[in-house]
Amino acid sequence: MNKILGRGLIVLVWQGVLAASVLGAGVPLIPNPKFTNGDLCIAKDKDFDEYRYDEDIAHCKRNVSKGRRDKIYENYKIPSRCRNDYTIDHFIPLSIGGNNHNENLWPEHKAIKAVRQNLEYDVYLDLRAAKITQKEAVGIIRTAKLNPPADEVREELTDYTDCGPLQEIPSKQGPSEEEN
Repeated sequence: MNKILGRGLIVLVWQGVLAASVLGAGVPLIPNPKFTNGDLCIAKDKDFDEYRYDEDIAHCKRNVSKGRRDKIYENYKIPSRCRNDYTIDHFIPLSIGGNNHNENLWPEHKAIKAVRQNLEYDVYLDLRAAKITQKEAVGIIRTAKLNPPADEVREELTDYTDCGPLQEIPSKQGPSEEEN
C-alpha cells in the first residue's frame, strides 16, 4: 500500500512539474510571447487620439477595462489572491506609440517594475526630444522588459513566494526580427 501511495505521489509531483513548465506557472518575470508581443497604435485604432512628436507617432489614449485586465490575469494564470501585487502594463508604452490591444498587455509584478523605475519615462523623454526614433525606443523597451536583471528581480521578489515559484528568465533576448 505504501509503495502504491509513493508512486501516486511521484506521479502527482511529476504532473505538477510538467504543468508548471508547460503552463508557465509562477510569477511571470517577462511577457509571454504566446500572449504579449507588443503592438503599436495606428490612426484606425478606436483609441487613437492624435499624432505626437516630430516623428508624427500615432498615440492611443488609455482604455483597458477591468474585464480585459481579468482576462490577461487568467491568460497568465495569476490567482486572484495575488493580483494586488501586479499592474496590467503596456508592453510598448502608450507614450511611445503602444496601443491597448491584448497583444500589448501583460501583468507586470510591482517588484519587477521597481528594478527599472524610470525606464519608460526616460525613453519617452528621449523620443519626445527627437534624440531617438520610435523604432529605437521600442527596441530599448523590448530589450529591457525581456531581459530583467535576474538577481535584482529575485531579491525584490523574496517576499512574494506565496504566489508560486519564479519563472525562469530565458537567455538574453533582443528586439524582434521585424524591428532590426
